[in-house]
Amino acid sequence: MSQQQPPQRPHQQHPNYAMYPPQGQPQPGPAGPPPKAKKPIHKRVWFWLLLVLVGIVLISQAGGGGSESADGEGQPAGQPTRAGKTTPPPAGLNTPVKDEDLEFTVTGFKCGVSVEDPLTKIQPQGQFCKMDLSVKNLGSKQETLLDNNVKVLDDKGAEYASGSETFIVKDVIVLKQINPGNTLTGSIYYDVPADVTPTRAKVQGSMFSRGGTIALA
Repeated sequence: MSQQQPPQRPHQQHPNYAMYPPQGQPQPGPAGPPPKAKKPIHKRVWFWLLLVLVGIVLISQAGGGGSESADGEGQPAGQPTRAGKTTPPPAGLNTPVKDEDLEFTVTGFKCGVSVEDPLTKIQPQGQFCKMDLSVKNLGSKQETLLDNNVKVLDDKGAEYASGSETFIVKDVIVLKQINPGNTLTGSIYYDVPADVTPTRAKVQGSMFSRGGTIALA
């Protein structure tokens, strides 16, 4: 009598754990869209803006290089200023001219004068010119007036300073202090060539000020 085989159990299929990610691990999301390609440089807005700005700068430089200012500056030498831009004449004798806190008034000017100190007559190299003037302090503090801040010029622009040998002459201005509101009067002598007659004076409230001009004739 043959032996009976034990009945076989049906084959059990094990779940495929490889199809699922381990528990607790984040699942990958869906793939994003592909990156956009960059626009060529000639299509970018900033590129065109830059070109426009460069063009404006080049045009402005080319158009303004030879322009003249409104006040006539930059014109070639010898060219008259534009119409309506005339230089006012300088002040004359007995007309106050202000520079910084000092007000200058030339009351007289004469060349060919003789100068004497208490002991002897002073001989010039050329001739002496005498300036009589008054200087008022318009400021709020004491000011110092130097004779070297009052010069005379001839019609060719040559400049003459005061004669140092005349510093002991009566009423001569060399170095004077002027208090606020006070007026100093005195004289300054200039040793100029015998054939020269100064035509204007340059007065300065200080050594580095712009100064003013006074006609002497």
